[in-house]
Amino acid sequence: MTTNKKQASKRSATRRSSIDTEYINTDVLQTEMNWLNDYEFLSPNEIYMNAIGLIFNLTTKRLIHISFMNFYQRSLKFTWMNLLKRERQKLKSNINSVEKCFMINRLIAECKKDPCQFARQTGELYEEIEMRISCTISLPRTVEDFYSQVELRINLQSQRRLFHINHEEANRPLSLLALQQAATKIYSHFLNCCQQNLNKQNYDNLKKLLQHSFIIINQPSIPECVAATKYDKSDNTYSAKLHARIICLLEPDTVKNSLQFSNVAVTLFPFDRKLDSFGEEQQALIWHKRRIIDPENVLRSFFYVELKTIELKKFDRPKSRPVYNANICQLEFQIKIRINELNIDENLTLTSKQFGICSHAQYYPEYITQILLHEVEQISQSNSSIIHPNILTHYILRYYTRISGVEAKPHTTQYIMNVLQTVYG
Repeated sequence: MTTNKKQASKRSATRRSSIDTEYINTDVLQTEMNWLNDYEFLSPNEIYMNAIGLIFNLTTKRLIHISFMNFYQRSLKFTWMNLLKRERQKLKSNINSVEKCFMINRLIAECKKDPCQFARQTGELYEEIEMRISCTISLPRTVEDFYSQVELRINLQSQRRLFHINHEEANRPLSLLALQQAATKIYSHFLNCCQQNLNKQNYDNLKKLLQHSFIIINQPSIPECVAATKYDKSDNTYSAKLHARIICLLEPDTVKNSLQFSNVAVTLFPFDRKLDSFGEEQQALIWHKRRIIDPENVLRSFFYVELKTIELKKFDRPKSRPVYNANICQLEFQIKIRINELNIDENLTLTSKQFGICSHAQYYPEYITQILLHEVEQISQSNSSIIHPNILTHYILRYYTRISGVEAKPHTTQYIMNVLQTVYG
């Protein structure tokens, strides 16, 4: 009898859990967050100026599996030296710990050399991150200013997948929190105009706002490679890890009654659509809601969808390999929005940046090279088929900083220039 009660209790708890995550219009999972843990969600791939150098290793979870912001607050209580030594003691005696031990030893040596300077630098980094994601700065003055800021953020997030671009170089873009505040305010105004008078101009204004309210904030990548992935075979299926994230800039609690989002349809295409114009349909993405306590201790939320894997279903029959093996590909996201108050459906399409798909990690450099060259051509808007060596060197150095977190030394820069000059003849 006791066992039956326990089993019934477990079944009841399971039912309650599934009900808690449901809501009427869209499938939104609510996850409590704190900005100290997940500021990366608000500003992915950004390398802060105070982080460039050895401190960069504290900002990536490859070395220590907690956020820098949390680690910094612990340092105020326990000191950096004690925290770093504690992290070193946690390492297991295996090959995977060698690199981590080496980097922690370097951080300990740097801290021991000048503890005050180490604490000062990490404190400045903490303040820089806090300021960057804050929404206390002035909002766009006009709707066109808002659209310009959204375009700036879209381009910046696309480029930061491969290249380090600091805040000043990027013309000080507004944070996602600030953009959300502006987008929601403009949306409420345009919706009200449509409700009062649903003419073409009012609806076009609302439609354009919706088109600027969805951003691919994380372009396709994996931790091991910023622009390529490899597939694995399990039984008779091929799949590949691939991370991408889209966020909605409209504040969930404000729009939840007026808008209804469908699951996001995802299609994998080759970059050259002539190879396959139909693509491969992937599993649809469900909308989630992310709750964040911002730096001003205000509870904020974002709707977002996240891609984690893709499946390769089409095969080259003679070789029995996926058709998209050894190809540059793109993802296309289809978002259907129901505007409840107007009884109108709107369809939006977002297309990702390019990425490579291959069978083994040894091919990653080949795809990085192809995609880097393509990105440089797009950014520099070169009409020539040949990119000037100085421009290419400039972006290779940005890639170097993006991956390593340090700036290249003069001799490294000179070596890259010499190699390119040899290639260019």
